[in-house]
Amino acid sequence: MTTFFVAPFNPTNWKTVKSDLSIDPTSYKQQLIADWPNTTFHDLSPHVLLAWSIAGEYIYCSLQMDKQTLTLDAPYEAFFLWHRSVIPVEYRLYLFHESSSDSMELKPATKLEDLHKYLGRS
Repeated sequence: MTTFFVAPFNPTNWKTVKSDLSIDPTSYKQQLIADWPNTTFHDLSPHVLLAWSIAGEYIYCSLQMDKQTLTLDAPYEAFFLWHRSVIPVEYRLYLFHESSSDSMELKPATKLEDLHKYLGRS
């Protein structure tokens, strides 16, 4: 299974680019509960700040200790778009997977069809 990441940096230059994005785990959890009511939270500290799965989707997600990077164990287009919508637009977000340096910038105007194309589902 491929792990997907959403982060405020392009994976090709992660060593040189810094971001001041800081996702508050408490606030993010409240947004998850409000918008994804079938969310189940898991206690995995001290490895991640927040871990959850969304009922019916069988996808495990987590917010990493850097308060910037999300990890998903499978692609979930609707969630990628939701995450983009809750992060302030001044932060660039990139979607990429562990086996490639190829990435897609998630912009506020990104559409489901754009994600399908990037993921090879078109």
